[in-house]
Amino acid sequence: MTQKGESKPKAQWCEEEVDAFLVYLQLQVSKIAGTMFKDETFHEAAKKLVGLQKQGPDKDMVQCKRKWQALKQIYNAIERYHNNRSGCHWDNVNSTNIQGEAVELQWN
Repeated sequence: MTQKGESKPKAQWCEEEVDAFLVYLQLQVSKIAGTMFKDETFHEAAKKLVGLQKQGPDKDMVQCKRKWQALKQIYNAIERYHNNRSGCHWDNVNSTNIQGEAVELQWN
């Protein structure tokens, strides 16, 4: 446990951890009946990730919950872009390939 004023090391996620995390959550979807994931789900997900990290400590429930929220924000931003921009290109390698000043106009 950390003392007052100390902070825990920042979570650093490798690709294998993110993949394993998402696979685990995907398997849990049928158990939540259309509601949000519970803290217990994130706690169990953290247990599944033990040993996969390449840097930093093992993940905990709070870090898993925050990662899920961050991934949802990214997904929602991509969906908004895709749904509101008829004919715009997106792929997972190059994303939108927006560069220069257009980046600021599109994402801010």
